Amino acid sequence: MKAAILTHYDKNGTNLEIRDVPLPVLEDDEVLVRVKAAAVNPLDNMIIHGEVKLIVPYKMPLIMGNEFSGIVEKTGKNTTRFKAGDKVYGRMPLKKIGAFAQYAAIEESALALMPDYLSFEEAASIPLTALTAMQAFEIMQVKSGESIFISGGTGSLGAMAIPIAKSLGLHVYTNGSKENEERVRKLGAERFIDYKKENYVDVLTNVDHVLDTLGDRELPNEFKVLKKGGNLVSLRGLPNGRFAKRNKMSMFKQILFQIAGRKYDKMAAKNKQTYDFIFVHEDGKDIDEVLLSLMLAPHTYTRENVVEINCHGGTAVLRRVLQLLRKKGARLAAPGEFTKRAFLNGRIDLTQAEAVMEMIQSKSRLAMESSINQIKGSIKEKVTDLREEIIRDASWIEASVDDPEHIEDAEIPAALQEHIRKWEELIQLLLSSSEKGKYIKEGVRTAIAGKPNAGKSSVMNLLLG
Repeated sequence: MKAAILTHYDKNGTNLEIRDVPLPVLEDDEVLVRVKAAAVNPLDNMIIHGEVKLIVPYKMPLIMGNEFSGIVEKTGKNTTRFKAGDKVYGRMPLKKIGAFAQYAAIEESALALMPDYLSFEEAASIPLTALTAMQAFEIMQVKSGESIFISGGTGSLGAMAIPIAKSLGLHVYTNGSKENEERVRKLGAERFIDYKKENYVDVLTNVDHVLDTLGDRELPNEFKVLKKGGNLVSLRGLPNGRFAKRNKMSMFKQILFQIAGRKYDKMAAKNKQTYDFIFVHEDGKDIDEVLLSLMLAPHTYTRENVVEINCHGGTAVLRRVLQLLRKKGARLAAPGEFTKRAFLNGRIDLTQAEAVMEMIQSKSRLAMESSINQIKGSIKEKVTDLREEIIRDASWIEASVDDPEHIEDAEIPAALQEHIRKWEELIQLLLSSSEKGKYIKEGVRTAIAGKPNAGKSSVMNLLLG
């Protein structure tokens, strides 16, 4: 297979070699994926430049690439979640990257099923930023109602972190260039600071959490806007002792990183704040948790904003998702509540609302089709047309009473009588169709009676098909 290979670290380099290499050997807990798309992100440059070799000491030559999407080719004997042909995506394990290749062997736990509404290219661009945001918020232990400043939130991380933070109930502040303001506000930012006109350190104060994407030059200012006891998580600072302990590194590396991050720990200690460095780890479960579909009003069933949650698994997963939602303040919908909301918001009329319930309760194909026609507005259209005709003729009658000298057409009374006759016919037709529809929806109760051995069972079997 073809693969993009790093042969040595280079502080100024960006070049990789394309080589023919053997297919990866599949371990028992791994899945072999045919890679359809792989994303390039700043972490790839950091690896090439040797900036993470103390965290993960890679051996050369190294197949590069961290996030990807593709199709399952084969599964290890200990895997249970995937089968050949499944569309998957994920972030390669830190110790075994290799997405820039035609095939990759990945631990099952690092994969998630790819939602149908995403292309392979879109799916490949999600894992690293989504996992970074989710794991940063886990470190912060954020709570609904708190505030967060995401520095430089107009980039790719902000595009994922802002809506996730908003979905968690946080008040989101960010900064960037003016041309990006509308976009990030739509994502969920409550306050946008144009860095060319204002310095965030002059307008923000007592923020509960800070997510740093800018690094050393901005960390002192970010600590200034953070409240006493607040949390700062950095993607671009230096690792510290807390990072090493959290990742269960050797005692040597714990001491080493404690020294490296001492400057930031001291900044944090002044106001009893905490500083954490994050280097995202693979986790297929987290990817499931952060993928939401937002459908904006009025283009929804209820004409209200709707969030659709896509997860994978059986009843246990669904139960857990519902528990988390209810913990955050959501409640279960009452029976028929969405249809009620659609009616109250003018999305459907009363006949269509009744048809929704009848469709749910339908016991035959004819009953279902009748309800669908009613939902589409078949009765509504006829009643609306009849109403308009009645209003038109009622207006003529009122005009003839108020101003008879201007009503000269002698044929109008005869035409009016013809209209009334047609209305009566249409109303009778609607009433009779209603009775017929009742039989279609509810069925006809029939008794098959006769003497013993007269063939009652044969008739019943014939009717049932």
